[in-house]
Amino acid sequence: MILQNGAVLNEPMSGDAPSRTSVDAADFVQTLPALEKDLAVGRWLRISSGVLTGVLSLLWLPIIYPIVALALVMLQEFVIFPVGLRKIVVARAARDPLGAHRAYALLLVTGGVSYAAVWLPTLLVGGLIGGFVATAWVWGAIIHNLVYFSRDRMSFVAAISPHVIALSVAPFFIVLPWWQPFVLLAVTAQALFVARFSWADRDRLVTQMARDHFARRQAEEASTAKSHYWANMSHELRTPLNAIIGYSEMVVEEAEDASLPVIEADARRITDAAHHLLKLINGILDLSKIEAGRMVPEIDNFDVAQLVSEVMETVRPAAAANSVTLQGGCATTFGIAASDGFRIKQCLLNLMSNAIKFSKGGSVSLSVERQTVNDQPMLTFIVFDTGIGMTAAQIQKLFQPFEQADASTTRLFGGTGLGLTITRSIARLLGGDVTVGSEMGRGSTFTLLVPDFYCDASDVCETQAQPKFAVSAAA
Repeated sequence: MILQNGAVLNEPMSGDAPSRTSVDAADFVQTLPALEKDLAVGRWLRISSGVLTGVLSLLWLPIIYPIVALALVMLQEFVIFPVGLRKIVVARAARDPLGAHRAYALLLVTGGVSYAAVWLPTLLVGGLIGGFVATAWVWGAIIHNLVYFSRDRMSFVAAISPHVIALSVAPFFIVLPWWQPFVLLAVTAQALFVARFSWADRDRLVTQMARDHFARRQAEEASTAKSHYWANMSHELRTPLNAIIGYSEMVVEEAEDASLPVIEADARRITDAAHHLLKLINGILDLSKIEAGRMVPEIDNFDVAQLVSEVMETVRPAAAANSVTLQGGCATTFGIAASDGFRIKQCLLNLMSNAIKFSKGGSVSLSVERQTVNDQPMLTFIVFDTGIGMTAAQIQKLFQPFEQADASTTRLFGGTGLGLTITRSIARLLGGDVTVGSEMGRGSTFTLLVPDFYCDASDVCETQAQPKFAVSAAA
């Protein structure tokens, strides 16, 4: 089977292609080390089936017969097959794969004969019930060996052939109505047809699974490559941008001192554009780090009140520019918490900046509280705004990369659509989540929930900062 990209599944490449028998033998040699273990797993199940059939045969046969038949089965399972596998098959596998494969098939034939000897007399003397027992054995043998040897045609045929031949021939040596042997023969043929269809279904399933696995692996590799590319490119772009920002700010200061308003205005436009581009690059860098698994939380103690105060002071100029009233905060007695304070601050800045942007002339509040979820202390940061709000449909795509509520939002308010995606990704990286509730025209409430791993001297602290709960995704 050749996939679209040229990969090959279970078929040789063009050229001097080996025969199907040689390919099966090569596959057999590769799986040989695990064969003895795999067959041992089902050994006692096979013996149990033989014992059950032997007990049923006591309805028609003396006890000596099932004892002898089961002794042959035990001899096959514990002596003939294991010794033959090690001394003959394994010994010649390296130098003669095809010969080893045929020797293994011969061992399966002897095993099939020993088990057929258990149920065959029941068929011969058991009448209708004996026919049911024999048919069940053949169907069971086909299913059992189809599972074990679904990729090895020779072994499958060798294992079931004694049962199929016995059930096909034996009814013609029993005193029965002339049509009953043909019914049993038809049942045997039906079992073989079912096995053939099952084999084909299994091949199609394996091929489809291989295609899906290959496509998934390609997608994962492409995503990882993309993330690494953006991470490297972002670093390369930030260096010249920082230089542009630095020099443009120097031009602004010199233009102010020299009373050159036109040059000052132009330099400020350059600075603002560079800051905007730098913010976009930082967002892409953070997103690529998260996707590539390169963002690792750094858990440490921090003062919650101080962190909230720094966030409020950072966003205050933007709030003033948008005529937004800032409310709330955190009491200085709130205490110490343990998490990645830098990443939490980044999340809060994203949420607060987003709220201020969409709440022109309104108000934005930030509050924080403690709670416990599944015995895990949590920090809950609540950002409420009186902005434009969102519909349920807009909330559904809110946390997708490069997405905003709708196209008009981008035109009116700007932005890249990365802030909330990064915020939720960071929150989940810390073991928490971000949820949102909103009503069109009445504002929105964003809730940032993160674990608090802080413990004082009287607590039994955990050695690893891992959350004890699972937060379900909202929105």
